[in-house]
Amino acid sequence: INAEYGTKDQETQTMLATLGLLLFVSVALANKRQGGAVLPEGLPSNPVENHAWTNAGASHVQLDKALNERIESNSFTIEAWVYNENPAGAEFQPIIAHASPDAADIFHADFVLQTNANNGRVSFVMGAGPDTYGFQLQGATLQFNRWTHIAVTVGVDQQSGDPTSARMYMDGVLVAQADSWGGGPGSRQIALSPITLGYVNLGGAAQRWIGSLDEVRVWDSSRSQAAIVRDHKDPFLFSDPVEIPLNLAAYYSFDAGPDTAVWDNSRAPYYDGLPIGGQERAVADGVVTVPLSPTLAPLAGPEAFGLEFSGAHANANSIELPTELSRRLSRGFTFEAWVYLEAPPLADQHYKTIVSRFAPAAAAAQPGTFDAGSNPEADFVLQADPRNGRLVFFMGGGRGECERTALGYGVALFSSGEYNLKAYEWTHVAVSVFATQDQEDPFSAKMYVNGREVPQAPELPGNAWRAECHRNYLRFEPIHIGYYNNGIDQFWEGRIDEVRFWNEPRDDAAIAADYIRPLRGDEPGLLAYYQLNEGSGTSVNDATRGRLAGQARQPAWVPSQGASELLDGVSGFPVELALSARSALPDDADFTFVVTELPANGGLFTTGTPIELLEQADVDNGAEVAPTLTYVSNIGFSGYDTFGYAAVSAKTGLRSETHYVVIKVADYEEPVAAPVDVCGVPGGDGSSCVGGCDGQGGEIDECGVCGGKGASCTCVFFKTFHTDELDCILFQNQVNRTMARVENSISTLYRALTALETFEQNSWRHNFFDLGVPLEFLCGFMRGCLADWEVELGSFESDIAGELETCEPVPI
Repeated sequence: INAEYGTKDQETQTMLATLGLLLFVSVALANKRQGGAVLPEGLPSNPVENHAWTNAGASHVQLDKALNERIESNSFTIEAWVYNENPAGAEFQPIIAHASPDAADIFHADFVLQTNANNGRVSFVMGAGPDTYGFQLQGATLQFNRWTHIAVTVGVDQQSGDPTSARMYMDGVLVAQADSWGGGPGSRQIALSPITLGYVNLGGAAQRWIGSLDEVRVWDSSRSQAAIVRDHKDPFLFSDPVEIPLNLAAYYSFDAGPDTAVWDNSRAPYYDGLPIGGQERAVADGVVTVPLSPTLAPLAGPEAFGLEFSGAHANANSIELPTELSRRLSRGFTFEAWVYLEAPPLADQHYKTIVSRFAPAAAAAQPGTFDAGSNPEADFVLQADPRNGRLVFFMGGGRGECERTALGYGVALFSSGEYNLKAYEWTHVAVSVFATQDQEDPFSAKMYVNGREVPQAPELPGNAWRAECHRNYLRFEPIHIGYYNNGIDQFWEGRIDEVRFWNEPRDDAAIAADYIRPLRGDEPGLLAYYQLNEGSGTSVNDATRGRLAGQARQPAWVPSQGASELLDGVSGFPVELALSARSALPDDADFTFVVTELPANGGLFTTGTPIELLEQADVDNGAEVAPTLTYVSNIGFSGYDTFGYAAVSAKTGLRSETHYVVIKVADYEEPVAAPVDVCGVPGGDGSSCVGGCDGQGGEIDECGVCGGKGASCTCVFFKTFHTDELDCILFQNQVNRTMARVENSISTLYRALTALETFEQNSWRHNFFDLGVPLEFLCGFMRGCLADWEVELGSFESDIAGELETCEPVPI
């Protein structure tokens, strides 16, 4: 909230900065989890690392008190990876604890997971009042300087709120359990103070953990042993956010966030922690299965380059566009770009900027602030919150009345849910500002993600410009890509591609139609178009006729994956497609391909034998396809059609982002043959022969025969139909005949089914299936027709030891 709206409350500023609630790092890796922290031979080291919180005995972590309410009336599970450097110490060492600061002893603690004094045995205790344990579980002795996973589940009666059972697991093995609460009703020692990591104070004596903790998780349910075993080495932080379980109340991975905070990496609402006495984090190997970084994934599609924005202040990667672009950009405009957010450094606390236009002088007057800073003086800024991928677009509305009523924002838009950016995934973002040249302030603004307008929640400010605010129309300040300064430098972290500025506010249909499609550069209203494919140098070229080139600061050109490519086709005719991929890694050149999205107005076919049409099941199941496919549009369709594919590395198992192939399908036009002159020359004027084609004034007819007058090829036309039309009619007739045959077959099958059902129903006698019934019928109705079957039926009768003659009446 502070970074979005700003505040002048210094106490609030200090508190929020201290708690580290400003920003978040989402290090969710794209698509699917990839197992194994050990890289294949020949690859560079994995940039993704796992960190743990380390305490030498002088610090601990205090969690958000709101977490108490989440679990105090529910069953719950607490788990952590622990590494103790002195398990046999003379003091109890708490891992996770919940107790009032003035708790007289452990009997008055809500719960404490700890190692016992002198022997290092793991124990879990819940107090139930004076000299009474609600639960007392004793596990195994913790090994010295070795990572061990510990989990405790507690069942709670939903009506009374009293605990009912407890289980302790070490490395997934059940080591202790209790199936009854040792105290009376309502005796649980629920505390209002926060849950703590590595610390508890009992009877005035502080007890601390000595060693490291990692992957601390709090669940609002009692988990099964199977679920604990399944997930204990799975780093949810490196997964797609949608895969994080809903009942994971809080998750502390210690892999992201500033030193002044311990971020909760579960789902909103977040229960962040506050380090007391400082915080030290170190790389922890072998705790969880760290997946390969998606930055090592292959790149699908033709060769392309991109700019890598490091997000580091020392590197200051960004693009400054010419002031002439600002001068030409109308008051109503549209900005578009493809963005790829990567995980920021461990202690990075700042929003990630995509585009901005601001006043450097105003920013310089607000140094080192964590609130809105000079945001009210900015013209427009589009950023992403790295904590959750939420997009934020705001336009400064000035100080004065706007600052008092709207915190200095003329308009502020926010994404949420499915519209948030996902780390390590290419996403198209766009903003349209609706305004006229003769009006000082805009009417409204809209935000788009992947071609769809982002709805604004009712509690948010909304799309409309606020009447009490006035726009800072900074048409003589340069526009920046990947950089903004409101008193603090805020750089982009990742890649940006296909940057477009339009001199008009584009509507929903225009953005949806063009966001995947590469542009030519001469589209109406397109002011500047930066494809970012230079691959070297500091110049960033504009692909339009305006030639408004920008300058890249400390550019880091890297091989990248182009968002899409454009191919030409004709309606109803095949287009052969060659799928391609490459990798920046050595010896990584063996790829397979999968189709991720089917075309909406045509079909994709395999080129092998037999030819097969790809279906949605192939997409859903990730069916491997050959590197050559054929696209055929629907008959009569013209326009743009799109499909997507991805490459999978045989060496790393990593999958690329989806690469889109856009086919521009043109109308089919009947070829027009050049007229043949009397000499038989196409397009000739008759001057190449004397006296016509036969020397007697004869002409070449439509059949190509000299003097034939069309008599030799009457099949070309039949009752005013052209042969192409006849083909269509004959084809339709064949289809109709085939359908009639199918219908007749269905009718025949239905009659056969009815006959079989009748046979079955008539073959029962005295509640038994009696073969004699149909034999009687056959003998009585078809006598004389079974002579050839007498021997076989007699043999059958003999086999079953029957005593009847073949056609002797069956006794009743």
